[in-house]
Amino acid sequence: MRAVVLTAVTSLTLFGCPNDDPVPDDGVPEAGLPDMVAGEMGTDMSADQGVDDDGGPPDAVAGSDVEWVELCPDGEEGCEVDAATPVALDEACGYGQVITSTTGEGVECVELVDEAGWSGGPLFQLLVNGEPVPGLLRPDDAAPRFCRYEFVGGGDPEESLDRLRAALGESLDRLEPDCHVSGGMQTFPALASELLARFARNAGAVPPAMALPQIVTADEVFPAPVRVAIIDTAADGPVWAPGQAAHSPHGRDMGRIVKALGCPDCANSGDEQLQLTSHAGLDLVRAMTGEIAPDPAGGDFGYQGTVAARIYEAVARWLSDEAPEARRPLIINLSIGWEPLYNVDEEEVQQLRADAVQRAVEFAACQGALVIAAAGNDPGGPTVVEGPTWPGALETRLDACAGGGVYAPVVHAVGGVDGLDESIDKSRPDSRPRLVGYSFFAAATNDAGQDLSGPYTGTSVATAVASAAAAIVWRYQPELTAAEVMQYVYEAAVPTALPVEHCLGPALNPPQPCAPVSHRVSVCEAARQAIDRVCLADPMAGGCPAMLDCDTPGAAMGGNPAIPAMPMWAATEVPAGEISSPPQSVAGCSAPIRTGTTVGADPCPDETQHGGGLLPWLVLPQPSNPGCHVCALGTSSGTLWYEPGDWPSALTSPKLRVGVPGGSEVSYDLSVGTATSGLSGGTLYKFTGLKLPGTIKYAVVTFSTSSKSGSKISGKDQLILY
Repeated sequence: MRAVVLTAVTSLTLFGCPNDDPVPDDGVPEAGLPDMVAGEMGTDMSADQGVDDDGGPPDAVAGSDVEWVELCPDGEEGCEVDAATPVALDEACGYGQVITSTTGEGVECVELVDEAGWSGGPLFQLLVNGEPVPGLLRPDDAAPRFCRYEFVGGGDPEESLDRLRAALGESLDRLEPDCHVSGGMQTFPALASELLARFARNAGAVPPAMALPQIVTADEVFPAPVRVAIIDTAADGPVWAPGQAAHSPHGRDMGRIVKALGCPDCANSGDEQLQLTSHAGLDLVRAMTGEIAPDPAGGDFGYQGTVAARIYEAVARWLSDEAPEARRPLIINLSIGWEPLYNVDEEEVQQLRADAVQRAVEFAACQGALVIAAAGNDPGGPTVVEGPTWPGALETRLDACAGGGVYAPVVHAVGGVDGLDESIDKSRPDSRPRLVGYSFFAAATNDAGQDLSGPYTGTSVATAVASAAAAIVWRYQPELTAAEVMQYVYEAAVPTALPVEHCLGPALNPPQPCAPVSHRVSVCEAARQAIDRVCLADPMAGGCPAMLDCDTPGAAMGGNPAIPAMPMWAATEVPAGEISSPPQSVAGCSAPIRTGTTVGADPCPDETQHGGGLLPWLVLPQPSNPGCHVCALGTSSGTLWYEPGDWPSALTSPKLRVGVPGGSEVSYDLSVGTATSGLSGGTLYKFTGLKLPGTIKYAVVTFSTSSKSGSKISGKDQLILY
């Protein structure tokens, strides 16, 4: 059997070994609408369409050269590969919303209001009370305009494209489909205080007993105010306001993390010190009927074009709200991402929706804003991904408006690590930037320390931690540029042993090497260095000398959340006799060799939840939802505690994967006994008597489930080891 290796543009390798579950027929959308509820982040969807009936290669792979390679030796019993290939670009993204460009410089977008079934106009404009604000700079002022049109008629939007082209007339240059971008639960109460405390320490929070010092110079008072815009799932407005988690709590909770870490003095100094604004880049929801519509309360997913528009809106509001002399610095937090596969067409021409996002972040950077984005998560399932997601991948683009002498990409990407400075299991290969942040079982609360949500494991959290560190630096050093702020954050961070895999250097002329290792962000250390600089510049300033006593763990010294050695939690118990006998090695479908159990052994259990590949056009929070409520493995007791997250359906084909030194894994089939029909959300399972390896590097639970629309998806939860 064979698998597809995509060698162009994204270098994605797609493969899978299907288990007993049938490959879904509905994983690829009809009529161009992705058959997935956006926000099911950390998931992988697929279609039964990777191999021709004769077992040969598919007819076409959009935007990629295809090389067929042998993964399973001929005749190897029980080893099959479902070679998943991406669908055609137009089918993948659909025409529910389109992005167009005009014919030449200065040619404006045509405004349409339910004309020929379409409504829309300029992509980059700021509306106040429904009216555009005149006189603002736009990313496309010196180029053809970007325009956006939504299909509001009935039937298939693709059948109405000719009417749209006629309505736009001679102004139309290019017309292309827009693509979707996708985006709690309560953590187990017994773990709440431990998760909150561990997250604060490993993120390098300013200790609660200390206050950010007020420093008064002849000209200024520090800390000064700063503004952070969250482009995410929350509705427009203050991200911490009540009722803004109608569909996904992700945007609200990223804002909570930024505020808690970046403004520990807000309880005393007021919210104006760190002004959070929310811009609903992910404003769409899908009903159980399959109908997709925007929701004013925020959504689960959105369009890439909408993300571009919201980035512009955040900058435009900042420029119009405040006079230049009083303008506070702006940070744009993008804890979202999408696969780059469909950013180009079959001729490798970058599509308008990607152009628009790139133009928006370039515009933000040139106006002096700091853009921080997630490096992205591995979605699980059979698809192997490489490199960062967009827009974090834009760290390879130089900020043309920045001065020399400092590291200045248009976007600063952030990866994720655990408390031992190991990459989180969801990290994507070849994606690690020079900055990483603690992002393992993070929890968030409201301003009063209540309404606990989480836990989150993913690069979203690391992005919010970096935004908080940058905010404190800028509060004490408002004269710095965005690139200089991030250099402060980087130099104050803790060096890890993890090599940098993705950076700006190789894209420069002449090329330069990446930094040797990634640095873990410490909010407190960044604040301390910024404060020291103020006092060094003016030793007589009021409040100096001002010292912060930081408690940031050294490299690999933070530790992961601790679980009581013998937890006394009420649970549905599943004894080991129903799960597995001692595991034995079996040959897997791809290197490294995998191991399975003698009960329900699967040749490649960690790669197979279902056949097929990722839907890469979705824009997702990283991750969109908190993971399992309780997920802990006792390495000595052989006990697995697992309470699934609030998925719409039961988790089927659950497997425990345990990583051991040397790159191998031991897999335990959990689909037996009381779990035969799947693991149910809201039920805490206690699997006992597991015969575990002596040394364990990591452990995850992988599973299949169904989305709200009924499509089969897969995911995984990393476990706390105790």
